[in-house]
Amino acid sequence: MDAGYQAEKGLENLKNAFLLYLIGFVLALVPVIGAVAGILYIVALIFLILGWRALGRSSLSQRVNYGSTGRWFIYAIIIAIVIGIIGGVISAIVLFSAIASQQLFNSTSAIGNPPHLPPSVVEPFLAGIMGTVIVVYIVWISAWVRMRGSTSHLAVEVSQPRIATAGLLYLVQVLVAFISAAGLFYSLSTGIFSFTNLSQIGGTGALFGSYYGMLAGDFAIFSVLGLLSSAIGIAASYLGYEGVKNALSSNVVATRFRTPPPPPPPPPGVGSPSATQRGTPAYCPRCGHGIDIPDSSFCPSCGVSLRAA
Repeated sequence: MDAGYQAEKGLENLKNAFLLYLIGFVLALVPVIGAVAGILYIVALIFLILGWRALGRSSLSQRVNYGSTGRWFIYAIIIAIVIGIIGGVISAIVLFSAIASQQLFNSTSAIGNPPHLPPSVVEPFLAGIMGTVIVVYIVWISAWVRMRGSTSHLAVEVSQPRIATAGLLYLVQVLVAFISAAGLFYSLSTGIFSFTNLSQIGGTGALFGSYYGMLAGDFAIFSVLGLLSSAIGIAASYLGYEGVKNALSSNVVATRFRTPPPPPPPPPGVGSPSATQRGTPAYCPRCGHGIDIPDSSFCPSCGVSLRAA
């Protein structure tokens, strides 16, 4: 397939990814409907992978780097899923073991009622889940570090510095979100903040939903960082979208990365292979008149024999 077409296809996919990320980050700031942003993030990620993969098949000088970025996003997803499964299974085993222990030794529990699980039982399970999420996030950050390098190269190749700025801001956004989540998880797992306090301001579901429920008290700093990460994501997505759109609307892709069309065939007669291959000269040796009819025996202008020539 035409390498120039792959360049345009890759840029189109990146433009769609940045647009979906932009809408998703905006929706993430809206209470209740913010959960829809997760669906948009998944679709945007698919376009992002397809975009880098297509650029890896183009004629761009950094195509190997772009293709590697697309593959690494796929590897990061697979690694994250594997780590998530292993961490979830281990955490579940810890929890079930603790529950079984409570059922055996909590004689005050009434028949038919679940035993009371103190924080010493629940918090190790949640700490395991949180630790798994943090490890997965670190793997995910590595993919965005690689994308940061690719956006820098792409910005130079298509003469759109906004794309490089977008890549840097995406990396900052992921890091800020990681700090927000990791700080909250660490504080909860170590007992600096208790789950009782968290339940008083919206429940543990606030960890995975809107940050507005935690804009008060000890959790305010993590909420502010979460909201800041969405704002940075909006800026990154806008700059990336505008940069790629400008690259597609300009002549950069067409002039640099399109395969030039083959030259048109020569006009019949003049320099015609059929005439020269059959022994008929292209021009009359006496008067210089062009010979348009292959296998002509005489010049149509002066009548000289072309066979003798």
